[in-house]
Amino acid sequence: MEKSSPTPARTERLSPGRRFVPGVVLSLVCCLSACTVKSNRHEARVKKGDWQRIVLLNGSLQAFKSEEFKVPQTSTWRQQIKWLAREGDDVKPGDVVVIFDPANLAAEIEANKEALKNRSIEMAQKEADFRHQQLELEVERKSAENDLQQREIDASVPEELQSKYEYEQKQLEKRKSVFSLDSAETKKKVNSMEIRTQIDIMRIEIGDLRRKLITSQSMLDSLVIKAQTAGTVVYGEAGYPRRKIQIGDTVFTGRTVATIPDSSSFFVQGWISETHMKKISVGQKVDLIPDAFPDRQYQGRIKSVFTNAEPSVQWGKAHYFRVDIELEKLDPRIMKPGMSMCCKVYGDRCRDALQIPLEMTLFNRGSFWIKPIGREAIKLQALDYDEFVVVARAEKNRTVSPGMRLEPARDIIMNKESRDGEEK
Repeated sequence: MEKSSPTPARTERLSPGRRFVPGVVLSLVCCLSACTVKSNRHEARVKKGDWQRIVLLNGSLQAFKSEEFKVPQTSTWRQQIKWLAREGDDVKPGDVVVIFDPANLAAEIEANKEALKNRSIEMAQKEADFRHQQLELEVERKSAENDLQQREIDASVPEELQSKYEYEQKQLEKRKSVFSLDSAETKKKVNSMEIRTQIDIMRIEIGDLRRKLITSQSMLDSLVIKAQTAGTVVYGEAGYPRRKIQIGDTVFTGRTVATIPDSSSFFVQGWISETHMKKISVGQKVDLIPDAFPDRQYQGRIKSVFTNAEPSVQWGKAHYFRVDIELEKLDPRIMKPGMSMCCKVYGDRCRDALQIPLEMTLFNRGSFWIKPIGREAIKLQALDYDEFVVVARAEKNRTVSPGMRLEPARDIIMNKESRDGEEK
């Protein structure tokens, strides 16, 4: 059986002209699309309308008043944190907030107890020795006194009833007995004063050890700090670069470990760069939007603007000024200490102003420049600007009209300046 040969596929041969035309059309379409996209992407129009300056600040919720938990003063100059309530937890009066490591202080207390015990035993032994020595010295004094009495009796015999030698001998013995009695009494007094002084010194040392023990015990109790007010726990900062304090850190005496802010004294602490410092003033209205709740908005006013700038490592090398904003209304359910806030400060309003996108302008030699499409660059008499637009009054910029199409001015003007520089 013969196999049938497969039917060849049907092909149509195109002429060179028919093959070229679709390619040209496709290329033209792509070029036109690219040009349209490029044109839309690199041009903008001048707009006219009302404009109000809005300055954005980074801020956070702070409190004027708060309960602070500091490292207590002990016999050492720093303490290690053994336990710390979780940041953000709500506590009530009597709850433990922070516990410092008591190991060193406990060892010191044990050493003081042992020293107090040993010193008390030594003083008791010294007092017993004192009583025993006083008894012995009293016996010695009593013996000398009896001997003196006997010598006085012997010496009282009249001289005519005995020989002169015997009389002189008895008088001598009497004087010796008087001296012996004086010596015994002096010895007793000296010994008594010496041992009493030693006992008094021991008593002072024991009192000092007891005071140290009481102080150490008080210090030990101070290592457990409890809350006096109700509120939310906020950790302090330490180290460089700054970071939140955590369990295990060794912190210097007097340093704040945590706080419980007073919610009734909340305010927003904002920071503004030195370049925008002159755009805000006390009394301006501010819209406050929590970063965690962007659908909520609160109102406030600038209460004070600090005049001393502070550097901020995390924001670069620029300096920033502190701005305190008072809240018109508190919301304890939402507002928590340390909460980040976006602060919109509203400034002057300008009506019927020309608005040019900032990205279409060039700031050169103290002035803004724009480049209309098909025309030379124009120098603007700018009124103000923000992060998005440059604002100008129409009556001071007759050559600029609403709806004017613009292209980026930077490259064209910079190229022109380069060419001018080369020609010179």
